[in-house]
Amino acid sequence: MSETRCALVIAGGRSRRFGRTEKATVPVAGVPMIRRIVRRLAHVVSHAVINCRRSQTPTIANAIGEPPLSVTFAHDERPDRGPLAGIERAVGTADSIDADRAFVIGCDMPCLDPAVIELLFDYCGDGAGAIPCDRTGRPQPLHGVYRLAPLERAIKRCDRRGRHSVTALLDVLDVSVLAPETIQTAGRLRTCINVNTPTDLEALERLLELRSE
Repeated sequence: MSETRCALVIAGGRSRRFGRTEKATVPVAGVPMIRRIVRRLAHVVSHAVINCRRSQTPTIANAIGEPPLSVTFAHDERPDRGPLAGIERAVGTADSIDADRAFVIGCDMPCLDPAVIELLFDYCGDGAGAIPCDRTGRPQPLHGVYRLAPLERAIKRCDRRGRHSVTALLDVLDVSVLAPETIQTAGRLRTCINVNTPTDLEALERLLELRSE
């Protein structure tokens, strides 16, 4: 049986650094972040699972509009437990669509590059996963491809240890970590840019204007 791959988009955070605004729906160059992400994911996968709180669903669905791929929502049963819990919830939903591997990304990375995602799937191969480093050389586990079974086991191990940061995965999961130079052989390093604050958004929009994207 051929493998099925999907994407898991983690959008259940409170976006406190954005004030009262739902970060996933904030426009970047006139297009909501979540819509930009879903459009780009459609180049590499046919199904996206979006993890969020149940109350977020109408707003996020409206921001996506008519999706170019199949979208399923995985609602947090117990909100505010952190991104690892959100990933675990999304993994459970991905199981129902018989996916073996998934590209996992936060909802605040609107510049993701489909060519880089393809590279990560290639490097994942039969291993547990593959993640990129950003331009500073910092690993980005919330922008990686993972095999779902070992990912789920790793999250449970982190939970038992009381570790809830996404970076904790790197201590319990043997993934390939791709250097910036390797990422650049396929696409653009700005794929790892995330938007946490209004200041980050302003800087990104200036960059996009300069690059005429």
